[in-house]
This record gives sequence, structure tokens and C-alpha cells, in this order.
Amino acid sequence: MIAISRIGCLADGIIDGCKQGSVVAVFERCAYIDISGRLICLAQPSLPIGPLMAMSADSAPISMNSHVVIAKNSTRIWYPPRPYGWTVESVNRGIDAVARMPRSIHPEGGLAPLVFEKNEQNPYSPVVAAVSQPLVALTEWLAEMFFGAVWEAPKELGAFAGLGPGLTPSGDDFIGGAMIATHILDRSDIAEHLYVALMAGADIGRVSAAHLSAACEGMASKPLHLAINDVLCGRTENLPARLEALNQMGHTSGWDAFAGFMTVMRVALHACQWRATQIRVA
Repeated sequence: MIAISRIGCLADGIIDGCKQGSVVAVFERCAYIDISGRLICLAQPSLPIGPLMAMSADSAPISMNSHVVIAKNSTRIWYPPRPYGWTVESVNRGIDAVARMPRSIHPEGGLAPLVFEKNEQNPYSPVVAAVSQPLVALTEWLAEMFFGAVWEAPKELGAFAGLGPGLTPSGDDFIGGAMIATHILDRSDIAEHLYVALMAGADIGRVSAAHLSAACEGMASKPLHLAINDVLCGRTENLPARLEALNQMGHTSGWDAFAGFMTVMRVALHACQWRATQIRVA
């Protein structure tokens, strides 16, 4: 039996239905457990908490295909922190502060360069180049949706699916961050379109699919939410530490997801500013 000290809100709901499962993936500091067809991540406390995480200090080895029983006695439940009091002005302040960060702050590879505007000091990586056309299709579609159109997400978004190495590839993480941004903007309908388009693009691994499902509900790992919230609220003094903490989410996953969030927010701000212009003209 494995004792849990802290658990993410989605993992808590999964375990409530059945407290035992089988191990489907094992890594150095975590393992993924199948419980009635859904995955939770059993993790050491050194990893950041997230919606699918069940944190345990139990050092007993876990092997593939073994069965585990989980004890939740007096377990603290974690929910993603929500931003409060943010405005268009505070978001612009946060985005401007991110733009001034040194490019060396993000890891090489992945879609992290999309956090920043393209310039001579920010050359595109091969992974970014691979989504150049799908990214145009994405931003154009997002703009139409924010301006009031209702269309299915373009098929080109399937190019993000499974793009890049890792348990949760860069393309998957990018769309995950984009879905979280649309939830913050009260556009869960856009998140659902993004989820459907990505899942139709290619075979998505089970672990990545589980995290994408959480993102479609507006949830991800704690470091990502803290970085997002400080950008939204314009808390510029916190941003260097928040962005550095994104590195806790795997090699590029945190930055890939943050890039998806930033892409959506830039399109949304443009739509908001355009509407303000039209109101003044009228």
C-alpha cells in the first residue's frame, strides 16, 4: 500500500472510484498508474504538483505491470491557483516584461522561442520551423473565433500532435498551454475544438493524452499556473523566478506550454484592442 501526502484534484477524483491500479510506465521519480482506464502520476515530492499527480515519499520500488493500492488518509487536495483582478493593462505589462527577458533563460529545443517575438536574437529552432504554417493557421483561426466566428479548428493543427521528443512532446504541450489560456478567457469552446483537432492529428501517447485532457479542463502543473498568473496580473518582479521554475516540468514541457499560452493571449489582446478601436470610432 502506498500512502499519499498530497494529490491533484483530477487524480483525487480518479482514485475515489477505485484505489488500486496497474503500473503502465515507470521513470526515475514517478510512475503512471492505470486506474479503471484513467491515468494518475505517482510521484516523489521533489516533482511539482499538478492535477494528475499523487505525491508519495514511499521509496519502495515499483515495477511495470505490477498492481498498487493507494491510501489517501488525510491527503491534501491541490487545485490550480486562479488569477484574480487582472486587466488588459496588467496582461500587457506582463507580456512586455516577458519580452524583455534574456533569450538564454529558456532551454534549447522545443517551441520555447515562440514565447518571444521573432527577431535576429531569437532564431527559430527546427521544431518551430516545422509548425510555421500550422502556427499561421492557428493564429488566424483564433482571431476569427475571438472576433465572433464559430468554426472547427483547422486540420493543420494536427501537425502539432506528437511533434518533438519526450513523454509529452513539444507540440502536445504547446496546444495544452493554448487550451489553458482559452479557459482563462472563458472560451472553453475553443479549448474543446483544439483538443479534438490535436487528437485527430496523430497517435497520441497515453501519458500525453492524459495531460492534454487535463489541459482541456484548464489545468496543468503548478509552475505553469504560477507563471501564467503573474503574466496576467502584471506581477513583473516575480517573472524571472516563475520562468526559471518552468524548467521543473521536464526539459522543455513547461516552456512549450507557456509558449502556447502566450500565443493565445497575444491574439486575444489584439482582438480586444481592435474592438476598443471600433467602439471609439462609433
